[in-house]
Amino acid sequence: MIYVLIGIFMALVFGLCFLVDKLWQRRKPRSDGEVLQNKVRLPRANNIFGALLAVGGFALLLFMAPVEGGIWWFLSVAILLIGLFLIINFCTTGIDYDEVGFTYRRLGRRSQTFTYDQIKGQKSFANRAGINVLLYVAEEDIYLYSAMKGTRDFMAAAFRGWCVSHGINPEEVSPPNPENMIWFNEPVEDEP
Repeated sequence: MIYVLIGIFMALVFGLCFLVDKLWQRRKPRSDGEVLQNKVRLPRANNIFGALLAVGGFALLLFMAPVEGGIWWFLSVAILLIGLFLIINFCTTGIDYDEVGFTYRRLGRRSQTFTYDQIKGQKSFANRAGINVLLYVAEEDIYLYSAMKGTRDFMAAAFRGWCVSHGINPEEVSPPNPENMIWFNEPVEDEP
């Protein structure tokens, strides 16, 4: 019986999270063509998985930990904190960009604004989940991966902005391999 109550509780909380998410999306009317333009965001699955973990940890904290005690208190709090971390990371990590430059935000750090002429190069790595990109900008390393929403559009805009900032016509120059998210050459190491 307790498992049925936990299931009902989790379904209600998940439904509430879904409803809040839909209302949050509609809070500001968007003009035509403004749907997530010029933004790079983590996949929505991170947010959903974080909400499920947070609700599950909270349910364990309410129902299982008081009955079983011991390690269940620790596990419940750990699951709840992991879920909250995923939700907060989803909300705070991303890139907003325009024709001039971009702003990079990540958890635990101040937002940093860069211009496209500060891009030094990139390295790309293929793995089972997709392609990871390490973009070298000024003194920072920006980690992107193909599962993020808007990554390909951002890399194309960054390449165009970099070409314009260096006096190169973007139509005359082709990027190294855009299908594999290679838009820039690897950075040249400074020799001592």
